[in-house]
Order: sequence, then structure tokens, then C-alpha cells
Amino acid sequence: FNNLLVYDYNKHNIKQLFKDRINFGNIRIEHYSDDILILFLASTTDTYKDGVINLLDLKKLFIYSLKNKTLKEVMQENADISSVRFVENSKDIIIKFGLDHNKDGKFDEFTEPSVIKKYDYGKDDLIEIVDKELRQSLQKTLEGTNN
Repeated sequence: FNNLLVYDYNKHNIKQLFKDRINFGNIRIEHYSDDILILFLASTTDTYKDGVINLLDLKKLFIYSLKNKTLKEVMQENADISSVRFVENSKDIIIKFGLDHNKDGKFDEFTEPSVIKKYDYGKDDLIEIVDKELRQSLQKTLEGTNN
């Protein structure tokens, strides 16, 4: 997909979420008693440098609230999103980011590190889960440089 249109049947209104081209594959819908959230991972820039915006590029998480008619963007600089899981009975999300450590515009899961963060939906904030010291130790293990 290259854009997302949200249709309000009662008001006979269509809202286009993006002015520029994006690229995404799947849409996930989460129902809550007070809202419905539309989630999708999308590429918005040609980070892979192949001349087009596609799913090879680094992706961000977008969350659209039907109730508030707002679009939130969740990302980490120079990172791709490899998994998204909701915290049970909450709108908070656990996100696994793959870091583009060598800054070549793509994430290689076999050589580049991943980080896990919690996205606090109410505060619109990403929160570290694993502390820096443990992340560095795990990265050394991944690289085979841990003595």
C-alpha cells in the first residue's frame, strides 16, 4: 500500500493520512472499549538507497486513533521495527527495534543489535527496558568479542 484512507461512514467523510508516498504491507486493528486503533509498519524514506520507498527500507510504527482522529509515529533513529506486541489489557506496546549499526539503510539481524523498548501510548513516549550495560554485553557476545 502507498497511503491509507480512513472512511467515516456516518459523516460520509474520507481522511487521507499521508501527503507523501509511504509503503506498508499489513494493517492491524485493535479494539478497545474506548477506541479503535489502526496500526501499521511503514517505510517513509528510501533508506536502502535503491531509488524507491519499499519494504526494504527502515520502517516506523504508525498508530491511528479512530476516536481522536490522530496519527502517532513511533520510531528510533537508524532502526527498523522487527516486532510489535501489546501489553495485555493496555494500549502500551513492546517493540523490538533492529539497529542499523553500520548505517547502510537496512537491518541485518545476524550482525546488528536489537533493542526492546516499551511504547507508552498515553504519554507518547519510548522507554528503555534493557539497561545500557546489559545491551553492550549482549552486543559483544553477538560480535564474538566478549572475553
